[in-house]
Amino acid sequence: MYNSGLSQFIHEGNVTDNQRVGMSFSLHDIDDVLKSLVFEDQGGGIVRAVEYKPAPDNQDVAAEKLGPAMTLAQTLQKYRGEAVTINTKSGEKIVGNVLSVENRQSGKDFVETLTITNDKGFISVPVNEFASVQFDDEKLREEFKLAMAGLSKSRVADAKTIELLFEGDDARDVAFSYNVDAPIWRMTYRLNLKPELSIMQGWAHIDNVTGVDWQKIELDLRSGRPQSFHVGLFAPVLAERSSVSLRIFDIPADKALVPQYFGFDPPSRLSGSDQYGLLAGEGGGGFGGGMGGGMGGGPMSGGRSRNLDIQSGFRAGANTDRSNKMVRFQIKDPVTLGAGRSAMVPVLTESLPVKLYSMFTAPKATAELIATIRNNAATPLIPGPVSIYSKGDFLGDGVLKRIEVGQISELVYGDDLSVNIRDKDLPAETKVTNVGLQKNGQVQIVNTTTTKTRYTLVNEDSLPRDFLLRIPVTKPEFSPEPTRRVGRLAVYELACEAKGTVEMVFSEVEDKSSQVAVSAITEKVIAGWQRNNVEIDPKLLTVMTGMFQRDKDYQEEQKLLKQVFSDRTEAWKTVEAELFAAKKTVSDAGKVRTEIKSDQTRLISIIKLLTPESERAEPYLKKLTQSEVEFEVASQEVERLGKIVDAAQEKVNQANEAVEKAEKQVADHQDEFRKRVKAEEEALKQE
Repeated sequence: MYNSGLSQFIHEGNVTDNQRVGMSFSLHDIDDVLKSLVFEDQGGGIVRAVEYKPAPDNQDVAAEKLGPAMTLAQTLQKYRGEAVTINTKSGEKIVGNVLSVENRQSGKDFVETLTITNDKGFISVPVNEFASVQFDDEKLREEFKLAMAGLSKSRVADAKTIELLFEGDDARDVAFSYNVDAPIWRMTYRLNLKPELSIMQGWAHIDNVTGVDWQKIELDLRSGRPQSFHVGLFAPVLAERSSVSLRIFDIPADKALVPQYFGFDPPSRLSGSDQYGLLAGEGGGGFGGGMGGGMGGGPMSGGRSRNLDIQSGFRAGANTDRSNKMVRFQIKDPVTLGAGRSAMVPVLTESLPVKLYSMFTAPKATAELIATIRNNAATPLIPGPVSIYSKGDFLGDGVLKRIEVGQISELVYGDDLSVNIRDKDLPAETKVTNVGLQKNGQVQIVNTTTTKTRYTLVNEDSLPRDFLLRIPVTKPEFSPEPTRRVGRLAVYELACEAKGTVEMVFSEVEDKSSQVAVSAITEKVIAGWQRNNVEIDPKLLTVMTGMFQRDKDYQEEQKLLKQVFSDRTEAWKTVEAELFAAKKTVSDAGKVRTEIKSDQTRLISIIKLLTPESERAEPYLKKLTQSEVEFEVASQEVERLGKIVDAAQEKVNQANEAVEKAEKQVADHQDEFRKRVKAEEEALKQE
């Protein structure tokens, strides 16, 4: 029996010469039997065939024709016109043909009454007066016999028969095997805690639902899960073909056409406890012939605590073995188990190291009581519930998962209300830890972020505790090193005194990288990395040293160029000032000459009015003559100052050209520097 719900049954016996061996199976199992049946004939014989009959026979057809259950009156009503012979309770014999059955009132009651017709006319006889009634038609009586046989079969319609045809000479031993569904056998455990090695007891729970008593069979329990599937084989299968109308046989159009019944429509496969339908009797004996006697009753005597020795009276009743991942329990003694009965069989006892802990799984604040079990046995322990005892006292139930040889499993069996946990997130730390030069010429900067959580475990009990702290791991690097890993959980063992506390800081480290251009890294940044002991790629340092020197040279050149530009700008400002002053002097001299010219115009106008020969015009003529002298002097001054302005303008023009040349020199130097930087970066990428 496999604990996946499959069983392999092996039958052994002897046959003589050519012999048929009949076997009955449930409709649920028959397909599996036909799929998996194998044989062994140790006397040189052969299996000629396995015969079975899926199609309905005449008994099935007769039972179907009879229809559902009916009363005697309803049956007679169905066969109106048939000849019957009735023997009444008074000894009278009446012969006739069934006409009808009706309810007639007799006093306060209604009585079913049969009316028949014969040579004497209509005769009515109450059905309750019948001693017997029989159809006269022998063929109809034979149909009833077949129908009764069909009805009898229908009560066990789930049972299907096959016949094994063995062919050979003389008496010889044969065997055959098949695989069918079976209830899953289950394992339950009892764990008896001891200071050094605890005792694990295993009980196998088996069920006999075959409908046949097991009499001293050899039982082998296995934990494997071989692939097995159901294939419909018992019912005939017809391939669907294209059809043409039956009218091709020139059947008259007014005839209704009904195909003859053929085939077998198996009911749907049943499920659950009803799928076998074979739990009618308990059979005999019980497991190993029965326990006998019972356990007795009443509470433990004395009303005092005692240490119950749950190991006494328990002995493993099976040999254990494993093949690949399969665990086998071969029951040592022959098994007797009645049909419809179940049994719990002791199959395993192992001494295993067990340790008790209070377990926290972060971020939960409640603790679970657990037992860690190391499987030092020769075979894996298969899943099942475990009841845990200490000195006979029940501590709790747990669920055991499969434990491979040498592995540790955690068994939760209760809550620990005497302990609690506090956690606090500490400030995260982020710093540059690594800088390197990439193939694409970019600088990769690795920032490392460390998150920390402080866990404080508090033991409020008067007894010391061993803690298991399980923390989900979300980052590739973390500390401290755990005792072990369980999936994505880091497991730590912590001991705590009575009424004490224990702390642990859990850290996780995560690296995140970014890339920047080499030109974005400054000498100040490099110096900061070196102060913080950042791991810097030596090749990057070489490249950066050259770049920094180049930058210094560039800065010096720029400084000189800017100084030239500044000097030329200052010179331009000086000559510009001189030009401005000269232009202002020319402007002032021009204003004086303009004023003299205006005064001359006024004097000429006066002289013209007075006539030049008159004495009154003489002072004005003298003044006009003096004005002419002053105008000539002013004109000469304007001419002289104009030459000064022209010279100053020439100096300004020259200063402007010098400034423009300096600006171009600075711009050309910057362009040249940018080209050099770009060329160096391209060369770095190529390298």
